[in-house]
Amino acid sequence: MPYPSLSSTPILLRCLSFPLCLLAAPFANAGGGCGSQHLPTLRTTLDGTSSSTSPFTLSLVTEFSDRDDYREGDDTVTNPGQARAIIQFTNVVLDYRPSKRWTLSLYLPYVRKVQNTRRFGEREATGLGDASVFGRYQFNDLFGISHSSLAVGLGVKFPTGDTDDPGPTNRLPPAFQTGSDALDVLPTINFSKNYGRVTFFTGAYYRLPTESNDEGYRFGEEYNYNFGVSFTAGKRVSLFSHLNRVEVNRDEDPNGLAPGRVREGDVVLNTGGDFTNLTLGVDVNATKTLSFNLSVEYPLDEDWNGRRSTNVGQVAADYTVEAGVSFDF
Repeated sequence: MPYPSLSSTPILLRCLSFPLCLLAAPFANAGGGCGSQHLPTLRTTLDGTSSSTSPFTLSLVTEFSDRDDYREGDDTVTNPGQARAIIQFTNVVLDYRPSKRWTLSLYLPYVRKVQNTRRFGEREATGLGDASVFGRYQFNDLFGISHSSLAVGLGVKFPTGDTDDPGPTNRLPPAFQTGSDALDVLPTINFSKNYGRVTFFTGAYYRLPTESNDEGYRFGEEYNYNFGVSFTAGKRVSLFSHLNRVEVNRDEDPNGLAPGRVREGDVVLNTGGDFTNLTLGVDVNATKTLSFNLSVEYPLDEDWNGRRSTNVGQVAADYTVEAGVSFDF
């Protein structure tokens, strides 16, 4: 059989791939360390190919990080405002495969972002985030490369999340909102090569904000690159690891929504940066149609945008945990 069977293929290698914190969880991670351009790692940054024969896959993926490390560049700096953030994304993802080569996906995120500072105390933004749709076409054994797959895709993120939490008189910064109030376009490309029990995969995606929000705020462009490997350790268990490189440009704020101390002209100083992360995880196929996934992501190299001379930085996490369940039907 040229490709792994469904029961031996981990969730991450059966799903559509494109992005993202992403937040900061390293993907789209970076809008101030807490951007709203987030799609789950499990579904967006990996192999991008599918061996499932079922027309539908329904997944629930949740990601959690506690950010209390105030950083500028690659160093921890003094945190005079006692800034801390708790970020959780819970994504419902529906994949539809009208044919063996085409996959269409819908992402519906529920977002919870809690910010603590000495000045404002605790503020929270909770609710539906920005929904996304993706389409992907898969080529198998292209250019005579056996047991390989190349997937190209395009996604659109719609401004369905809120941008005024927790209220008009105590509103959180744009990066801490559940939505972006802007349309993003995300082209993607992914490649995988199988060698028996081992599969190597690589991919990239680009997130292009096509507009500013209603108040003129514009999130920075994002570039995301991945390389990883999965190993089938048993009939139902697979181990995987991947390196993720994220480069995010600074946000622009011509109308001064952000405080003056964190702006230089139109540029928001404490947004964006360059990040390299390592993810280690395990996939368990409970049945032929039901799979579970657990992974932990660690930062290897971080360059958080800010300005050290005025102690402007971003809150970072020591690690990020992600768990998912996927059901084919």
